[in-house]
This record gives sequence, C-alpha cells and structure tokens, in this order.
Amino acid sequence: GQEFTVNVISNDYDPDGDSFGIAETSMSFLLSRPEVIAVSDSSITFLLGYHYQDFAFFYYLEDENGNIDYTLSFGKVVFPVIENEKYIDINNIKAMIHSIGNHFWDFEQSRFYFPKNTLKTAVFCNSLWMGGLDDQGDVHLAAETYRQTGTDYWEGPLSQGEEIMIEPYIVSNWCKIWKINKEEVLYHKEHWNDPDYEMPEAIATWPAHGDTSLHQAEFIAPFVNVAGDEHYQPELGDYPLIKGDQTLFFVFNDLLHHSESGGDSLGVEIHAMFWAIHDETKPWYENTIFMHYEIFNRSGNDYSDMFLGLFTDTDIGNVFDDFVQSDVQRGTFITYNGDEDDNGVPESYGINPPAVGIVILGGPKMDEDDTDNPNGQCDESINGVGFGDGIVDNERLGMSSFVFFDNGGGSVIGDPTNPEQYYSYLQGKWRDGSPMFYGGNGYGAGIAQPPVECKFMYPGDSDPCYWGTSGIIPDYGNWTEEEAGNNPDDRRGLQTTGPFTFESGSMEVLDVAYVCAWDSVNPYPASVDLLKVYIDSLRADYMANADDFGYDPALGVESFRAEKRPLTLFPNPARDAVGIQLPVSIDKGFIEVYDVSGSLIKKEAFSAGSIYQLDAGDLLPGFYTLRIESQKGTFVGKFVKQ
Repeated sequence: GQEFTVNVISNDYDPDGDSFGIAETSMSFLLSRPEVIAVSDSSITFLLGYHYQDFAFFYYLEDENGNIDYTLSFGKVVFPVIENEKYIDINNIKAMIHSIGNHFWDFEQSRFYFPKNTLKTAVFCNSLWMGGLDDQGDVHLAAETYRQTGTDYWEGPLSQGEEIMIEPYIVSNWCKIWKINKEEVLYHKEHWNDPDYEMPEAIATWPAHGDTSLHQAEFIAPFVNVAGDEHYQPELGDYPLIKGDQTLFFVFNDLLHHSESGGDSLGVEIHAMFWAIHDETKPWYENTIFMHYEIFNRSGNDYSDMFLGLFTDTDIGNVFDDFVQSDVQRGTFITYNGDEDDNGVPESYGINPPAVGIVILGGPKMDEDDTDNPNGQCDESINGVGFGDGIVDNERLGMSSFVFFDNGGGSVIGDPTNPEQYYSYLQGKWRDGSPMFYGGNGYGAGIAQPPVECKFMYPGDSDPCYWGTSGIIPDYGNWTEEEAGNNPDDRRGLQTTGPFTFESGSMEVLDVAYVCAWDSVNPYPASVDLLKVYIDSLRADYMANADDFGYDPALGVESFRAEKRPLTLFPNPARDAVGIQLPVSIDKGFIEVYDVSGSLIKKEAFSAGSIYQLDAGDLLPGFYTLRIESQKGTFVGKFVKQ
C-alpha cells in the first residue's frame, strides 16, 4: 500500500563516460503496468500493493547523445513473491494453484501437467467470475482473465466492523496456501500426544480462526474439535477437516479496486479448497481435481440476478488445434483436439490426444419457492442438484450457459473490456448485450431459420429437450464446431451458473471438477467418449451426497463449517421489539443489525436460550437485515420497523 522508488541505474555506468538515463522509448511500456506510477531519468516509482506473483518489467538506457544499445543497455527489475502458490499433485494431474484464485499457470505458461510426470499440459488458466445487481440496479462485478491490465482479487478474509475492509498487512499473512495430505491428518489424529511427534506446519498453522480483534470471522478453515472447546488446538488433538487424499486451502476476496474488470466490488470473501483423490482402481478420480468454493457476501448489499462463472483457457498440447463443446446434461465445458493428431510443438500429445472437461457439479441455491422442485423436467433439474428428493428449497443450480469467445477485445464476440461486457457474458449473452443464437458462430441471427435464441454454444445432442432454446427445436440440427465449419484454434470459454439472489450475510457453494481423459489406443475421438464415462461416475457419486462429498468418514464430517441459515423473526413488521427464534445448534454469539445502506447500527452479544428479544424502539422506520455470527456460522433474517 506504499509508494516505493527504485534508482535502477545506480549500479550502471557508461564506458565512454557519458551521462545516461532511462530511455524515453520505454516509458509508455512501463506506465502501462498497474504497479508503476512514475518514471524519471534514473528511477521508477511503484505502488507496492497486493501482489499475487513475481512481477517484472524491462527498461533500456540511453546516453546523453540518445544512443541505445539494445543488447547491453537492457535492465530487468523483479519483485519476488513467495508462498502464494502450490501444486496439487497426488494423482495423475499436477496443477499449480494460486492463493488469489487465478489457477493452473505461472502467469507466463501452463502448469497443468497431464499426465503429471510429463511436460504435457492440458489447461492454460482458470478464474472465477461473479456479478450481480444491487438495490439501485448497478452492476457489482469481479472477473479476471490473464491479469494483463490489473487485479480483481486479493488474499485474506475481510474485517466486518462498521464497514468491511482489509489492510495490506493482513494480506501478507494470508499470501499462502495450506497443503495437507490425508495420511498426515490420520497420523496426527492417532499420534498427536506422542512425545516424539513432530507436527506438520500446515496442521500447526491451519487457519481455523480469523482475528476477531480485527472483526474477521471467528471460524474460517473447517476443523474437527476433539477438545470440545470450539477453539482449534492441534496440540490437544484437534485436526483440519479436509476433502479427499490431498487438500489445498486458501482465502481470498474482491474488496479492493478492480483494475482488470473495472467493476464495483461485491464485498465477497471466498474460502477455497482444491482437493483430489488417489485411487488407481477408479480412473475417474485418478484423473480429476476438484474445487470447492464457499462464497460469503460480507457486504450490506443484497444482489439480485447474481451469476457465478468459470473462465477457462484450455490448451491441449498444441494450443492452436482445439475444438470446444458444451454438454448440457452433464453441466460440462469440453475441449478436445480438432483432429486425430495433436502435433506441432515438443509437448504435443500425438495421435488420439486427450480431452478435458470442466464440470459444474453444484452451484448456488435456487431462490426459495416453498417447493421441492421435481426432477426430470426440461429446466434447471437437467444438471442441477437436489431436485425431487423430498426436501423443500435445497435445489442447487448447475451450468446455466456456455459461451466461447475470441481472443482479443476488438470483436463483438471477443474478450470483454468493461464491467457491462463481463456481466453480459455472465448472463449468457454477447458482450454487446445481444443474445446468442443457435448455429454458426452464435452471433447475429445464427443459421437456424427462423432465428432461435440459445444459452449453450455447441451443445451437439446433449440437450435433447432443448432447454437451452426454451423448448424450440431449431431446424439447424445438432450444433457443433465441426458442423459450423470452424477451423481448430486456440479456445477459451465461460460457463456460468445463475441467476440467484445473493443476500447480505449469506453463503453460497460452488463445486467444480476438472477432468482429464486419454484413450490413446482407440480411434479419435475416443478420449471424449471416455471423458463422459468419467464424468457420469463423478456426478453419480456427487449427487448421492453433495453436502459431504469428498469427506472421509475416518476423519468425520462434524466440524465448524461456515453456513448460512434463515432466521425466524417476529412480529414482522415490528414496533418496539423483535423476537428472534435462536437456532438450537448455537448457544452464544453476536447479533448485528444493518440498515438498507449496509451500515452496522446495532450489535449485541447473546447467550443460550430459545427466544431472544431485541430492542427495536431506537430504530427508525424502515427495512433492516439482522445477522447472527456464531461458532456454527452465519444466520440471517430481515424485518421491517414500523
């Protein structure tokens, strides 16, 4: 957060004895970097911010006569950042994960190795997009592609005082990833009290709690509380609650200035787990890594028409010969080679190359409608979770749209360059706000006659009830890249889930699987067929127990895991007092009251009891949000003061 000036020529000299300085020709490049704020003849001034990676820049020197030797008068300044990335690598995939949510690359080249003991890579990068509307209809949005122009996300949890905030020194404490293998946890569980036991650092420093003196959430990373005192104490036998055989945990947020998307902050805090299972008897696990995001709305805003999106640049070996498709029923974005031979670069896969699928296993909850929405309909139940299971209002959305767009911001179907364009893509529209049309490249009127609007590009035969075209059957047939006459090339895509209402104080979950499949024996495109077999097995396991998917019973699943539940408030509207039906699972915590602007206007502690009476006599007439923060998570309700 401070300015810092480096005299970059202090250790340089001119053999001819001439005076020299930073070349004017370099200034336009330097000033295009978001970190650089000023350049003089001898120095460069930076804003030392929330750096997510090693960052570097170049400059050239010129002498007093204007001469530049581009071989010898060349300089490079590097700011190293350590501890903010680790590899998930327990099975057949080795992928770099970053603590700021932009994954699978080192910000220059792919680090998603498949198979892991080779230099072959299948995915270039992946990041989370989010966008919704506040009460005034204004867009709030966080989205990154390649961080070429700036940053939308930063490490660490948010402070929730009179206003949400984060300080630079807080970020530095969270610029890391906690990586743990299940065997370490199991050993700790049995041997924590042995005199010669050496506790792994990740278990000892597991970020179970936020700093409550800074108004951070009390409970962050899930853990099993053996000691029974609601406080993480691994020296007394407590241990992290992880998923699978290996988990990487980190926390990031979107609070500060969004210099990539240009969007207004949402005020979200994201608790993230990447995890994997090592089981050679189940290849669908051996060739998959999972992402579990718990996304908390720490702001005072309720967001309507909210969408989550996954931007993924998939590069299978040679980046310039790929095709993409959406599999509507499987909730998947698939990338495969454009022909039977992936060649052209040393790391190519060769004949019969692999395929990659990004699967939205489960997204945010649908808005409540007091119904157990049925399964098997031509609606969100096609790829959602919790439909027709006898439980009211537990339905979660799956993939709601898929769009592939071109590299570059000069085309109406190219990269977005402002918040409105990002939000259009999140809604399953083109960046100019126009709808996608079935057929061709999806822009304009498409090929189908009459034109048919759609939500999924290149669905092939994966949408038999034509949910993506609102039940209209196009006369075009099954839309694929091959049938559209496209040439294979570098591909990237965005799959989204939404819309939903994201209330202040609430939490939503996003579960994703990144699946690779390689059938190098059978003729192309056998890898696509194998990929779908893997995805079907994964989805079946997930649907059987979505809430606790990935947790090993040997570790237990009862822990301090954050969650949002509604509160019962009465009377509503209220006059002098508001009665609160306290959840039976909590016995102490804080009650917070926010007005419509999101300002905290009342906070008081409560202890065990079934009903709590909150004095509302000092509140002005209007709408209020009431939030309970407890050791069991966040509970939210709304009421009107008359």
